[in-house]
Amino acid sequence: MRGNAGTDGCARHVPAAARSDADGPSTAGSPAAAIDQTTAAAMEEAANKFVTAYPQSELRPLLLQHLLERFFKERNAEKTIATAHELLQLEPDNPVALVRSAAMLAETTGESDLNHNERLMEAQKNAQRLVNTVDRSIATLFNPNAPAEQVEATRKNLLVMAYSALGKADLDLKQYAQAEEALKQALKLFPANAQNLYRLALSLDYQNRYSDALDAVNRSLENAQSTPAIVERAQRERERLQQLTQGSAAPRR
Repeated sequence: MRGNAGTDGCARHVPAAARSDADGPSTAGSPAAAIDQTTAAAMEEAANKFVTAYPQSELRPLLLQHLLERFFKERNAEKTIATAHELLQLEPDNPVALVRSAAMLAETTGESDLNHNERLMEAQKNAQRLVNTVDRSIATLFNPNAPAEQVEATRKNLLVMAYSALGKADLDLKQYAQAEEALKQALKLFPANAQNLYRLALSLDYQNRYSDALDAVNRSLENAQSTPAIVERAQRERERLQQLTQGSAAPRR
């Protein structure tokens, strides 16, 4: 089997030893100084200075993870992906790098992109690796005394993001049965996700399972009232499926 929510509950903090004065303000050139920057560009510049000064520092992955999250929040797709690549070179099972890169690759790859299939297959690979490794890698995101419910909530969110990215990549690669499987796994964890319900409807439509697709798109519309873009697409899909079930529209190709 091959699960969209945030990872803001993660608690991979800067250790006190990373600051030149643990009880005082962040010092220029320290990891804390980089993380304290207010923009991704400023954080990247400060992080680069630290890595140049201390290229073998064990704090480099921590810096990259914070930078990755900042790029993701600023919706800078290519910087997110590039930073994830760098972090995965150091920590191949880093759950944040795996899930953020998978999400960005799946959501930002266009049909006309020259490396369309390559990007989507990387999204599949990273999402699947997260699914396979999260039970042992989740502990790396938290302090040892973190509440178990916080750890479990983050684990669930990571799985929802991974399965969502996997479903989107499968769908765009025309692997409709696999897309259905991944999206159903995401919906087990977050049943009210209107985007995944809409994409599930598409995957079923492409498999000529129109009644099932109509049920999925109706559930999408029930949960999408605050998201006009999804409502518009889902309404068009519902109209099409209603015509199909009445025999007045052509199947998808």
